[in-house]
Amino acid sequence: MTESDDLNDCLTFWNLRALRSLTFGKAPMILLPVDDVKYWIDYERQFSRVLARPAEFSPDVIVISCGVASQRLEDFAHLLNLEPTTESVRVSQKWPIPPLRQPPYTCRFNIDVRQFVTFEREHGKVATFDIHVFRSGSTVRFTSPVLFGGPGATLVRFFGRPFDGLPRRSAVATLVHEHATWHGDSIQLKTTADDSYQFNLLVPPLEQARQEVLDSVTARHRLSDKGRMGVALQEAADTSVLLDTGIFEALVDLMTPRSRTLTKDLRNLAQQGIIDENVADLAARWGSRTERRYLPAQQLDKVKRDDRAAVAEKLCALGWAERGLKVTCPRCGMDNFITMSQVEAVASCPGCSAPAKFTTDRTALSIFYRLDTLVDRATDQGVFPHLMVIAAMMKAEPLSSFLPGADLYFPGEDKSVEVDLFGISGGKVMSGEVKTSSSEFTEEQMSRDVELSSRLRADVHILAAVDKVSERTREIAQGLCDSAGLELRVLDVEQLRPA
Repeated sequence: MTESDDLNDCLTFWNLRALRSLTFGKAPMILLPVDDVKYWIDYERQFSRVLARPAEFSPDVIVISCGVASQRLEDFAHLLNLEPTTESVRVSQKWPIPPLRQPPYTCRFNIDVRQFVTFEREHGKVATFDIHVFRSGSTVRFTSPVLFGGPGATLVRFFGRPFDGLPRRSAVATLVHEHATWHGDSIQLKTTADDSYQFNLLVPPLEQARQEVLDSVTARHRLSDKGRMGVALQEAADTSVLLDTGIFEALVDLMTPRSRTLTKDLRNLAQQGIIDENVADLAARWGSRTERRYLPAQQLDKVKRDDRAAVAEKLCALGWAERGLKVTCPRCGMDNFITMSQVEAVASCPGCSAPAKFTTDRTALSIFYRLDTLVDRATDQGVFPHLMVIAAMMKAEPLSSFLPGADLYFPGEDKSVEVDLFGISGGKVMSGEVKTSSSEFTEEQMSRDVELSSRLRADVHILAAVDKVSERTREIAQGLCDSAGLELRVLDVEQLRPA
């Protein structure tokens, strides 16, 4: 409703009308002069005909105005035989179509009707076609679904499964096509209006997209020590087995306590004043020279008793462990691990060559298991929790690609910063920190981790630990991520060590 000279009401009406949906139900929109309608002969009956629609909504009419007083709106509604109501606004679609609405028709006043016209809109026509996707690039040819009557320009958008895993970053869009941009989940190109099109597109593998995203936010980067070990292990075997029951636990049981473990223990003693830092530094240099641990399957204490032999054999099948016998020398007193391929008919000491004996249990020779050198070191350095998180992420979203550790150099900085995980998953950029024990997550540590994810312009920050992450830790991390505008993803024993 409007006064005869109210520009604001007229402008509001035509803007709303321009935004009306052409796809959804078409509600009639009428601009009426508040003082003149009473002189229009038989208008109330003609207006009632417009309201005889299927009973899929309420009220029948919404009367609004920027400049007409509320009482005059009510008087106007009475003139058109409208009955005021307090019923909530509702719109629905039913099948079969319900009967037409009948008088008396209802109305409400000055409800904000922008809710019915302000929504995300997509324009254009969709055509579906198949293309062959090659690493070197793909030629896309198709007939325009829209017929043009003359020269002009248009936008062409591509969407579908090949693009689903790509992060919505400009650096990735230009990999697809040098002039491409993202529009929502679609790759968009500006082009001339034509009857047919041909484009050369590259759908980059996730690894290339991940590399491009990291290049765009850092001056340079490289795999960290943990990252190099992690990549080597990924290339050698299917690391998703780390989520199987007992695998990680057996690795920990068979791990040789090296510099990392020894240094940690000695530094704890140093904090208590029992040992000084010089001895701790000495341990860091020499602790790695310990002989690799080997155990019989029965002594894998962290693995369920009934699963121990099967888990030990699975490690061997993966190439992560080897079987052997234990030789005890009566002359030099040394114990030695002899791999099965080196076992001879008569036992002898590998050191002094004296006749020796193989270790037996009550009925037969005892089979011992020892980790591969790389696997042993990776377990000691905490690499496998990184790989477990990656395996869990890829299990939940196959369109994923992660680095298990990287040293990052930001523009203008000489010192590197290490990130435990960086990658893309389901079209989102993710980075984060992984701990073997959640007790290592202090508030200061989490603050640094979230800040790093922000500098990497990640969409999701990952906080992961092999054991249970406490509610307190989750709350602190969530608060930090909320302040940084990041989504938080927590993985702990529930995802990494499923029963």
